[in-house]
Amino acid sequence: MKEFTVDQIAIFCSFRPYFSNMRHGISEFPEKKLQGYLESRTDYKHIRGVYQSWEELDSIWDKDFPEIEWRNYSDENGWPKGYLYDLWNSSNLSRDYHLVQIIFELVKKGETVFVTVGASHAPRIEKTLRATIK
Repeated sequence: MKEFTVDQIAIFCSFRPYFSNMRHGISEFPEKKLQGYLESRTDYKHIRGVYQSWEELDSIWDKDFPEIEWRNYSDENGWPKGYLYDLWNSSNLSRDYHLVQIIFELVKKGETVFVTVGASHAPRIEKTLRATIK
């Protein structure tokens, strides 16, 4: 909330699972899916109730990203340039930093560590891990 508005965070949290699940095919009922994600993924103190309906998200999307049809968009295409891309990157960097810290702590204790991560995380943390873990 220091870098992004609550509106932008609520939009990101609503579309993130929708775009991720597009990897498995286009939803038969995209509006219903987005409404479900809006309700479940924004049920947090600071972003709860920012938006009530998928129609609000649709209207904002059309204004902010008119060249992209969200109903058939997948995050495999990357996030659209602008605040959603910046939010995705910031979120991933935070997750990567946390993951690296956990790995370092366990390795220092002599633990053998096996990590399973999403495709965007491994290349982002590899150089740091190789340089630090000998």
